[in-house]
Amino acid sequence: MILIYLITVFPALLTLFLFKKLHPIFKPTPILILSAFSLMFFFDTRESIFLIITFLFITSATGDILLANGYNRFIYGLLFFLTTHILFISIFLILKTQINILILIPLLISNLAIITFINTKSASQKTASKIMTIIYTVAITIMAAFSLST
Repeated sequence: MILIYLITVFPALLTLFLFKKLHPIFKPTPILILSAFSLMFFFDTRESIFLIITFLFITSATGDILLANGYNRFIYGLLFFLTTHILFISIFLILKTQINILILIPLLISNLAIITFINTKSASQKTASKIMTIIYTVAITIMAAFSLST
């Protein structure tokens, strides 16, 4: 597993700090390699989960590519990551995972408090961006609560 980490994450970090022009190419590398391994070893009789996982990795890699190409693509990258987290939530729902409210409520309150604080300090950020970050925060919080509830 450490070897996989070094093969995937190290080039992305190296290009971030040393070879910035190559970063958009290497940033999605970890998720693409992880997706290949997951799809090779994942077996579930429900074809819907397999398809969701495939789309999940595609949307995540696309979000990485968009974010690696600069701030002017931030909203588009965020939309792809939002789609990724909604796909994760749909897998939890298909698997009939019960969400623990005692995990969800504190996570939601703390995450929304943090994002509200950040949004109030970012005067230059457009209202649409602020709304998107709140929606994204709610989605990722629900996904995390499902994950922690298993």
